Amino acid sequence: MLDRQIIEGRIETQELSLDLLGYGSLYKLHRYWDQARQGRRWLRYDLLRPEEFAFAWPRVALVERREKPCRNRQFLIRLTGSNLENTPFGFTAGSFVEDVAVDWYRAHLMARYARFFEAGQPCLDRVRVQLPPASRHFAYDRLLLPLTLTGDRVDLLLLASAGSDPLNLYMASQMRDYAVDA
Repeated sequence: MLDRQIIEGRIETQELSLDLLGYGSLYKLHRYWDQARQGRRWLRYDLLRPEEFAFAWPRVALVERREKPCRNRQFLIRLTGSNLENTPFGFTAGSFVEDVAVDWYRAHLMARYARFFEAGQPCLDRVRVQLPPASRHFAYDRLLLPLTLTGDRVDLLLLASAGSDPLNLYMASQMRDYAVDA
């Protein structure tokens, strides 16, 4: 894993209307979630059927908010799809978001996930990342869907992403293996 502060970068997020989900895998995942929750505010975790959204598996993550933080860590990454796992940055299944190696990325995830759990509503973000040199940038759309264990609060975040520009697949693959010599 990388030491903290080795990679410089910038990340910007713009919240979008869910009405923009008129196409693709994020639309299909949102539609599945909406139907599976059966009129409830949130989808119950025990009703989650991963086989129903197998088309999105490579770009899905499941993040659990721990009611009682473990070693001052609250957000457990329970699983990550093969296209989202980012070992150099520390975004891997079984780790905590608080342990993500890159400070600006960790701060972004912590703030966004905290806002999501507080609001308890599905949301769509457009995320833009710039890495050095300045020409290394990419964008993706991120769908955040709330899941509940008990029905009275949001306990888990079902996250999915999809490229929002033609270069995204190439750039995302570059980011996964991106490392800077210290």
